[in-house]
Amino acid sequence: MKSLVLFCDNVLFDFPQAVVDLYGEFTGENFNRGDWPKMQHELAASPALFTAFAAFCIKNADVVDLEAAKGMQRLVDRTESLGYGMAVLTKVGNNGVRQSRYLQSLWCHYGNRLSQIICYKKDTLGEVLTETTSGYDKVVLVDANPMHLAQAKETVHLPVWLENPYYRDAWYKISQTGITVVKDLRGLYRLLLK
Repeated sequence: MKSLVLFCDNVLFDFPQAVVDLYGEFTGENFNRGDWPKMQHELAASPALFTAFAAFCIKNADVVDLEAAKGMQRLVDRTESLGYGMAVLTKVGNNGVRQSRYLQSLWCHYGNRLSQIICYKKDTLGEVLTETTSGYDKVVLVDANPMHLAQAKETVHLPVWLENPYYRDAWYKISQTGITVVKDLRGLYRLLLK
């Protein structure tokens, strides 16, 4: 049986920490990951602040070093040993410097175990998934953003939400039918064993 696990990049990297670091640069203050709820509140309360921070992120995102999400390197190793092919889905965009930095982070943390890096735009996810999943008997899509899973559940065999508190509001805005929820990487590994 030919099987593929598609990891969205939001589960491979510690993006919240990268955003916290960028927000610290943006404001000139020191923040840690525990300050994330406060930062979200500040950004939600001020559309002007949110817009300015978004512009700052777009301009400066290529200077952030992406760290692997805790435990994910081991899970990728174990998934490979189960015989799955693996690929990563990303909306990294077409900024050459950002793509280069991103690919460097992927290679540094995951080596060549991810056979494909699939870039897509927001409106092309369904098309990209249809092309990518063709020829596989089993396709598992692992994502922290439930909105992507809602779009993909007609295309992939097993859409899996790796539960993430930052996307909890999005979870309640979608039809959850057909989406499997796992709370941690152990739960994901047990699911892949089936």
